[in-house]
Amino acid sequence: MMYGLDTWYTPPSKEIGKNKTLGSVGALREFTKLQRIATLVINGALCLPPTDLLNAHTSLLPVDLLLKKICFRALALLAPGGVSPGKTH
Repeated sequence: MMYGLDTWYTPPSKEIGKNKTLGSVGALREFTKLQRIATLVINGALCLPPTDLLNAHTSLLPVDLLLKKICFRALALLAPGGVSPGKTH
């Protein structure tokens, strides 16, 4: 589902002094719902536990961090010199 995400996804951000959040807010909300359903199924839990607790028990990143990581990895690959995310030097 996240194939090609780096081409259209803009991480949500809020400008200083503004109330409106800019970026792909709706997409983030939908991915969060899907991840919650998946973690409930994986853990065999009821609908009561908070999402953060479910993510911790399944060793998953929260969706907002996961999507930022995907975008950063794509940006690193496009950087001059073709830096791969696994390179340490």
